[in-house]
Amino acid sequence: MSDSTILKPTPTQRKRYSLAFKQQVVQQTMEPRASLARIAREHGLNANMLSNWRRRLGHATNSTMPAPVLLPIQIQAPLPAAGDSMPSANCLEIDFPSARLTIHGCPNQDALRLVLQVLIS
Repeated sequence: MSDSTILKPTPTQRKRYSLAFKQQVVQQTMEPRASLARIAREHGLNANMLSNWRRRLGHATNSTMPAPVLLPIQIQAPLPAAGDSMPSANCLEIDFPSARLTIHGCPNQDALRLVLQVLIS
């Protein structure tokens, strides 16, 4: 068999998408309960490509969401060892050398992360 009879794969054309199309699809992923994988399938896209579009277009986090609201906290002096008890299911307690941080309810994860970053730094 000579070199001229070897079949070479034809190069595939990359699809090009307009910025408007990318923005429209990315906006769909920002809707409540939206599934990035489902939206990608519906448009014949790869989910990783759609994720990259979100990152490049600045929508990795939903910019339409309000800023996290900090929950009120109380810092109390540590209880004596005999008074130690298990916190309730809706209560988070963090002991520091000179105080105890207690958060009641179900805090927003971003708000809790911000509080902890402030306390640690």
